[in-house]
Amino acid sequence: MMSSKHNSVKHEHKNHEKAEKKEEINSSKSNDMLMIAAILIIGLVVGAIIGALASNVMVAYLTIDNSNAKDTNLVLLKNKVELYLNDNLLGAEGKAQGVSVYVDDFNNDKSGIYSSIVYMSQGGVVQPVSYIYATATDIIVGGQKFNLNTPIELPVASDTNTTDSSSQELVKSDKPTVELFIWSYCPGGNAALNPFASVALLLKDVADLKVVPYYVGHGQYELNQNMVMACIESNVDQNKYFAYLDSFYEDVYSVCSVDSNKENCDKVNSIALMKKVGIESTAIYSCVDTNGQALFEKNYLKAQEYGVNSSPTFIINGTEQRVSRNEDAIKQAICSAFNVEPEVCSTELSTTASSVTGSC
Repeated sequence: MMSSKHNSVKHEHKNHEKAEKKEEINSSKSNDMLMIAAILIIGLVVGAIIGALASNVMVAYLTIDNSNAKDTNLVLLKNKVELYLNDNLLGAEGKAQGVSVYVDDFNNDKSGIYSSIVYMSQGGVVQPVSYIYATATDIIVGGQKFNLNTPIELPVASDTNTTDSSSQELVKSDKPTVELFIWSYCPGGNAALNPFASVALLLKDVADLKVVPYYVGHGQYELNQNMVMACIESNVDQNKYFAYLDSFYEDVYSVCSVDSNKENCDKVNSIALMKKVGIESTAIYSCVDTNGQALFEKNYLKAQEYGVNSSPTFIINGTEQRVSRNEDAIKQAICSAFNVEPEVCSTELSTTASSVTGSC
């Protein structure tokens, strides 16, 4: 069951989130700018646009033609990409509010695939919003591939007063399959991870439950942890797997999300947590080295198959369900998917939720 540890660190979690923002964005910048960026970009295409890509993994998976890389004029490419993003991502609403997009100079650090950072600017306030990879004809931004010669068709704005319809009709079964899709260092995802792991320890004998770390929005350390989680899920028994996930927030995330050397912190604290719950860390990191990328790509493809584009997302028996981030709500959502509800579903669990809301 979810212990008081999650509540006792909620104020600390807020400080962690602030520290993360200070690391990437100057704290004096306008919140309005971030809201505009989110509205203009997140709702634009299937899949999140804001956030860093999974470096080598994403580029390897979303292959784009770089056969003419040696002939590419990077100054002209930068201008072409900026024009494309401003014309296609902002739309009339963004331009009317004085928002513009620009791109840093491209670096050829991907064997002929050029990389840079996309920024948004409004009224002198500048915010980094995404990594970008490009060739002379294509770009990859936020996990989505676009052809620079093909305009993006902007969606019609939805009515904000309509009821959210992201939950689909729940399919029942004798043994439900339950998947929690997250980015391992997403604050909102971690707010769901701890109670989900606690419920999984309760229901693991009557349902198939797993966490699917499918995307990288924060950097290499998040990719590393995504692969660690995938390797643990593939190589150890469920008790140890869910014990690791249950303690991940307190033992790893809350420490490493504010550490100056996140990659090292993630590995050191992950190894310590594995030792704590009885997992052989040497075997897990051997898996990361030899099979981690393949497992991560498999999770990414599964997310694409379901149309998952945010962390956290609950998929129960193949359908997306809106679930509150507390133990009792997660238990009820899972138990409602049984043809015949098992006795263990009568167990009372905590209704206390993390103070962290939102998603990545």
